[in-house]
Amino acid sequence: MTSNLFALIDRMLHISNIEEEIRRGQEGFDPWVKIRLVLDKVNSSATRFYIPSRNISIDESMIGMKNRCVYIQFMPNKRHARFGIKKFEVCDSNGYVVHVRLYAGKDFDIHHDEGQAFGVVKELMTVSQLLNKGYHLHTDNFYTKLAAAQNNADRHSESEF
Repeated sequence: MTSNLFALIDRMLHISNIEEEIRRGQEGFDPWVKIRLVLDKVNSSATRFYIPSRNISIDESMIGMKNRCVYIQFMPNKRHARFGIKKFEVCDSNGYVVHVRLYAGKDFDIHHDEGQAFGVVKELMTVSQLLNKGYHLHTDNFYTKLAAAQNNADRHSESEF
């Protein structure tokens, strides 16, 4: 494909309906409306067609970019991409991504009484349909909170989330 043809396709391709978009600051605004259809389709397909291995993990990752966008995050401890779009992922031990949630800043964050880390784990495990099914969840120290451990201990006698 020539670069001119790619540029022409890129100029004409639009995933979302511009007329249905809700403007920033209005009730019901979705910061990821332009890619929501594709993201939801990928997430639902992964949930429907893939059964993850017993060991799963939740962590954050970056899609590296430096363009001017309000959703660009700066994470100084990430070596490969310090600037970019932050995403939370549920992965299995084979390296397959089961579910992705894009982060758009604290205004659109998951609000939970127990804090952001607990809210992210709870929401990702629920929407990926892995909660209370005997999976072993591995997390780093950001997601390892007392509230999550107590919630888990209340539900099971084993260490399964």
